[in-house]
Amino acid sequence: MYPCHGQGGNQQWKIRPTNRNKSNPLHLVLGASGVCLDSDPKSRLVFVKSCDYTSPTQSWTWEKLKFDVAEHSLKEAGL
Repeated sequence: MYPCHGQGGNQQWKIRPTNRNKSNPLHLVLGASGVCLDSDPKSRLVFVKSCDYTSPTQSWTWEKLKFDVAEHSLKEAGL
């Protein structure tokens, strides 16, 4: 991990729902790279790996996530 530089690129993550109703679980995709945040429960490490939307180790859940609000904010910001 690196300090935040605020320029996007290798630090710009996109939240992608795994189902059509835009709810949990979600995938974290690194920009347009085609890699997702993955994890190894045994070692408790996180890393990036080619996206596999069926992989449980690439599925992330937030208790309080307002996906529609976040999506609207990104559109307003032109992102």
